[in-house]
Amino acid sequence: MLKQTRYWLDRNQYDRAAETLAQARQIAPQNPDVLEVEGEWASQKGDVEASEKILKTLQRINPETAQKLDSVMRGSLVSGPLLDEARTLARSGNATEAVRIYKRLFPNGPPDGYALEYYQVMAAAKPLRNAGIAGLRSLVRTNRNNIAAQIGYAESLTWSEETRSEGMERLQRLAGVSALSGEQRASVIRAWRTALYWLPVTSRSIPFYDAFLSVLPQDRDVLERRSRAEHAPSEESAQIRTEGFQALDHANLQQAERDFNNVLLTHPDDADAVGGLGLVRLRQGRSDEATTLLNRASQLNPAEAARWAQALAGSKLAGTYHRIDSLIAAGRYAEARQLTVDTLELAPDQTALKVKLADMDRRQGRMAEAERGYRSVLASEPGNIAALQGLSGLLASDGRVTEAQALARRIPGMGNRFLHDMRAADLQAEASRADNAGERVTLLTSALSEKPDDPWIRLHLAQALLQSSRPQEAQEVMEPLLSTAGHLTVEQLQAALFFSSQVNDFDRIRQLLRTLPAHAHTPSIREVEMRLEDHDRIATLPSDDTDARFYVRRLADTMTDPTGVRGTGVANQLIGAGKSALAVFFLRSLMSSSPHLTTQQRLSYAGSFLSLRKTDEARHLMEGLVGAQLTSEEERERHDITTGLAVTRSDQLNAKGDQAEAYEALRPVLTENPSDTSARMALVRLYEARQETAKADEIIRAVVNRDPDDLEARLALVRLEAQAGQKDEARANADALKEQAPSDPRAWIAAARVAEMDGNWRESLEDLLQARELRNAQVRRTDGYLAEDVNPFRQQEHGKSEMEQDPMLSGIQEDESRVSQTYAPTVDLTPGFLGRSGTGLTKLSRADLKMEGAMTVGSGRLGIILDPTVLASGTGNLDYREGLWQTGTTAVTCAPYPVTSSACYSDAIRRRSAYGVGTNLYYSLGWFKGDIGTSPLGFAVTNILGGIELTPRIAPNLTFHTTLERRAITDSVLSYAGMRGEGTWGGVTRNRAHAQFEYGDDAFSLYAGGGGSYIYGRNTQSNVSYEAGGGGSLRIYDDGMNKVHVGADVDWFGYNNNQFLYTPGNGGYFSPQSFFSLTIPVRYAGHKGLWDWAASGFGGFQAYHQRSTLLFPLNSSYQQQAAAYYAAAQSCALQQTLAAADGSTTTPCAGVSTSVLNQYSDRDPAKSSSGISGGIEALFYYHITPDLKIGGHFLYQKSGPWNQTDVNLSVHYDFSGVH
Repeated sequence: MLKQTRYWLDRNQYDRAAETLAQARQIAPQNPDVLEVEGEWASQKGDVEASEKILKTLQRINPETAQKLDSVMRGSLVSGPLLDEARTLARSGNATEAVRIYKRLFPNGPPDGYALEYYQVMAAAKPLRNAGIAGLRSLVRTNRNNIAAQIGYAESLTWSEETRSEGMERLQRLAGVSALSGEQRASVIRAWRTALYWLPVTSRSIPFYDAFLSVLPQDRDVLERRSRAEHAPSEESAQIRTEGFQALDHANLQQAERDFNNVLLTHPDDADAVGGLGLVRLRQGRSDEATTLLNRASQLNPAEAARWAQALAGSKLAGTYHRIDSLIAAGRYAEARQLTVDTLELAPDQTALKVKLADMDRRQGRMAEAERGYRSVLASEPGNIAALQGLSGLLASDGRVTEAQALARRIPGMGNRFLHDMRAADLQAEASRADNAGERVTLLTSALSEKPDDPWIRLHLAQALLQSSRPQEAQEVMEPLLSTAGHLTVEQLQAALFFSSQVNDFDRIRQLLRTLPAHAHTPSIREVEMRLEDHDRIATLPSDDTDARFYVRRLADTMTDPTGVRGTGVANQLIGAGKSALAVFFLRSLMSSSPHLTTQQRLSYAGSFLSLRKTDEARHLMEGLVGAQLTSEEERERHDITTGLAVTRSDQLNAKGDQAEAYEALRPVLTENPSDTSARMALVRLYEARQETAKADEIIRAVVNRDPDDLEARLALVRLEAQAGQKDEARANADALKEQAPSDPRAWIAAARVAEMDGNWRESLEDLLQARELRNAQVRRTDGYLAEDVNPFRQQEHGKSEMEQDPMLSGIQEDESRVSQTYAPTVDLTPGFLGRSGTGLTKLSRADLKMEGAMTVGSGRLGIILDPTVLASGTGNLDYREGLWQTGTTAVTCAPYPVTSSACYSDAIRRRSAYGVGTNLYYSLGWFKGDIGTSPLGFAVTNILGGIELTPRIAPNLTFHTTLERRAITDSVLSYAGMRGEGTWGGVTRNRAHAQFEYGDDAFSLYAGGGGSYIYGRNTQSNVSYEAGGGGSLRIYDDGMNKVHVGADVDWFGYNNNQFLYTPGNGGYFSPQSFFSLTIPVRYAGHKGLWDWAASGFGGFQAYHQRSTLLFPLNSSYQQQAAAYYAAAQSCALQQTLAAADGSTTTPCAGVSTSVLNQYSDRDPAKSSSGISGGIEALFYYHITPDLKIGGHFLYQKSGPWNQTDVNLSVHYDFSGVH
């Protein structure tokens, strides 16, 4: 009886079902099966109270049966709107989306009452067909009397060619069941006839037509198809035609075209082949040919004319919709709008296109226009779902929630969840229009809170965080998709893959790819797979440079890279491995092997070249995009690269001191987008270079106010505040920066600047070390492979090469060097030798061993110098007695007449020497420096020395340099050390005051100044000197590693009296009464790896004049004696001349030669000289470790009255602890 009851229920014959159920209830009222059927019927009728009462009874006596009834009852309580939505989608042909709704309704599987429609819709979705058919098969096996399930199962089998014949056989058997209701019989016939339409009209299909006609012999459509089948082309042609349609279904247009043409060769009037070829032409875009062929197919077979006409119109419209959607997806709104408007003129009834116009307005932020568009559609079609969705979402985003909810309730199955989704979509669109990463982070965070289960919003938020240099937060956002790979949807897996690829987590990429189903490997996912393959190839890069170039050249020649993603990925990996030159070679190889670059390739490769600072290549690639149609994303990339090129050019010109041209390089970017952050920061650097800190501060604060998350601007603000002495503000901004992005090197650079401002140099260096390590982690590979060298034990170059490649690393190194030199304790050892030409005391040799130690005291620098020094003069020459008579008292003790013995010259001829230890204590603070010390202790004369130097900046690029000092004059042993003889004299000091204006920077500079000195030594005639000079320098070459300057210097000085003699009372230093020189120097400096070097050459013209001066300037007795000797010598010389003229054989004056007598004088004669001057200079430094460097210096010059050679070596060690 229960079987009969279910039988009648399945056939909707409720009266008979009620009779048999009543009989069963009388026989066994407490039977679980009876109670189950009774409860099901009560639930179907909506009698909730009765069904609940029966369920409680069953739970008490038979829990298993109670569970079945509970499932049926739950099915009857299914949400009406959501179920209606699923059914609407199924009826409209969107079976896949309908199944998604059903699964939301039935997460644990469908209740019995909904199982049939659930599996039928699933079977209608092609990707889910097998699962749906399996569900229907299970229903049939569970209850073979379920006619509806039998019909559904048979019909679903006809949807696949492989099972179509089985499905038709089942339908044929069902058609013979006499107990079918009228509705059930109509369903069987409809499904059977539809299946016949899918058969090829060939003789092979005649048995299937005959089987149907045996049940409905008068069916005209089937009779007509059978007739055509009898007269159809051969089986071979029919098969070829069928294969043509199959190829067309799989979008294999070339094969379809061949198949249809092959049929038409033997059967030129085959309507299906003609129509099929027309469809091929339609898809090929050859619309005129398509129209001709489809019209001919309609004429050949008028019965199917509607089929071809509908295909032509529908395909045209569908193609238009597809093109519009593609343009919108690519962000090409102007083209999409124009195509939509053009299509509406031809088909004004297409309200869906009007909705698309409103959607475009909404995406572009034109909310008022979008609202008018939606309301216009709804005025003519109040139930238009797309317009209702668009308008309700727009209103929700605008805060008009009540009206939005009212509209949403008019959408079947929609509610608050839809409003959240629309709000999230609007926030995403707004984020895509945002100018800065910080704003995008805020908008996407809000979008994710509206729709937390959307993996793409989550991915976009993580990408915005990465762009904001907040990788840790990005990782946390993606963590739900990275930690549960075994329980993720396909879209979640794809989003996790894209993120892992962006952060170079190749191990996770491998893991996720193993989990992702095969059907989900989209072209974008395939790009990730190829990137992984490329990564593994580069990991095995040969260590030999030549082999490596050959390796990457072969990789470039075989690489397919239409989007540029693969090439950029390989280049970035090579850059991270410290092989930038190889990355450039690889990119150039890619370009040479791809003569016709796509837009995406140009953008990707230009970005890579820009990061490598190869601006010429980047600019050349961008020139190829002039006039190109770009998507919104491509336009954003183009703008970023163009801006990057302008900023790079501006920075290069700024470094050369040409701020005017640097601004011109920025002008186009600032004109196009005045708020562009990178361009404004470049403008800040221009103002900083000009010391216009107020203007720089104003711009930076505007940038920070607009985007508080911009780390570059925040760092620049901290630097300016520290420079201006705004300690509290600088400290607060640095703390906020570190809190915002603790893993970003810029946060630690800011912390280091604040620590330096507070005088905590060790903390500053520790912060800079942390910044360097973080930046190294960013620019190097982080996948576990060796970064630079296959030998991890080979001594590395302390990161210098990376610093040369990366501006931030270079800046960090400069800060470390500056802080170390300014604050860290240091020790310097500098042995040196100086040699100066001449004879006697004019010649000088000097050797010293300068030892210096310095440390930070307060905010300044305290240092001490000990300088052991050895001096030696040259020896005198009897052939040049003039020089001997100007030394010591020789002029009065060894006069040529009446003295005739040369033994008295021994003191003047001997070498003079001195040795001692110089001392100096100095302190410097900002623009002040002061020192005090002594000339070497142990010299004949020791003097207190010292000075004050002031260098305040009085205007941008303008410094007033003032010097007040007392220094030793080191021209000779006499002037530097003093001499002992008849008393002690010499040890001369220059008491100097000098002032000079200095303008410019490394790129261009000028100076002009002057001063005077009072010169005094022990028992030495005092002197006064005056000086003036000016000049300048221009940098003519700078490639970042090498610089060349050319300049000009003009000098003039003069002394009141000439002290370039060595008698008691003379100072023994070069002191012309007038000296002028013009010098043209050319200086070159460079660095590479651990080496720094410089060389210069200078040449010019000099002229000087020395007046005649008496010997013994402070001893009149000696002067008188010398004058008498001079008169006697001149008298003797005259006598000898007269005697020689008279032919006398006797030489007057004891036989002293006339030449010796003529050399003697009681004064130094006047001298004048002019000619070429010049010299060469070179120095180098080698960094053995970051703490220890050695260097050398060489100088040769011809200047004044002598030639001079100066050679020094140096060893520098600091105790900063920087490694």
